[in-house]
Amino acid sequence: MMKKTIPILILFIVSLSAHAQNSGPNSEKKAALEGQKAIAIKNQDFLLAKKLKQQIEQLENPTANPNSEKIVALEKQKSEAIKNQDFLLAKKLKQQIEQLENPSANPNSEKIAALE
Repeated sequence: MMKKTIPILILFIVSLSAHAQNSGPNSEKKAALEGQKAIAIKNQDFLLAKKLKQQIEQLENPTANPNSEKIVALEKQKSEAIKNQDFLLAKKLKQQIEQLENPSANPNSEKIAALE
C-alpha cells in the first residue's frame, strides 16, 4: 500500500510547489511532467524519464536548441574521426553540427540533411 501512495504523494508535492512558485503558464504542465518523471524513475523506465526530462527542459527554456544531444554525439564522432585521421568524415560531421546549431544560416542544408 505504501509503495502505491509514494508516487501520488510526490506528484502532489511537486504540484503544490509549482503552484506556490506561480512561475508562469507552463507551471501546471511542468508539475505534471515532474510527477510523471518521478513515477517513471520509480518504475525504472529510464527512457521515459529521459523524454520527460527533455520536455521539462524545453518548457523551462523554450529557446534552447532541441538538437543539443545530437550535436554532442556528433562532436564526439568528429573527435574520434580526427583521432583516426579520417578528415573527410570530420569535415562532414562539422557541417552537420553547424547545420544543427544554426539551420537557417547554412546554404547547403539539403545536402547535409541527406547525409543524416
